[in-house]
Amino acid sequence: MHPMKILVSSTPFASLNVLYTLRSPSIIPPGFSTVCIENSWDPLQTWSKLNGLDEEKDAYYGAENGSYIYLNKSDGMWWVDTPDGGGKYVAPGGKGEGPPKDQGLWRELRGVKTPTPKVEYVE
Repeated sequence: MHPMKILVSSTPFASLNVLYTLRSPSIIPPGFSTVCIENSWDPLQTWSKLNGLDEEKDAYYGAENGSYIYLNKSDGMWWVDTPDGGGKYVAPGGKGEGPPKDQGLWRELRGVKTPTPKVEYVE
């Protein structure tokens, strides 16, 4: 079961160091859609392939500022993306849990600097 809320801290990106809540997969993050359109990909088709649309299994985490975290079905990794849809960190997906709390499992994408995200589950 996924936790309802997670708090990310310790990254050098203020937009990622926020509270995230579980979101319906039917609501595609705006930044994800933007990246798809910029690359001539259909946002719904791409989101369906990478995240999924099943309300029970494919929920993701979204923040009020537009940052989001989702489990990419294509590579099996949790992705942490900024509001503009830019992927910054990835970590291996687990079985039925949320993003890993072990900071050592996260790695940077495209030359992003450390520290990697610290993830806490919030009640």
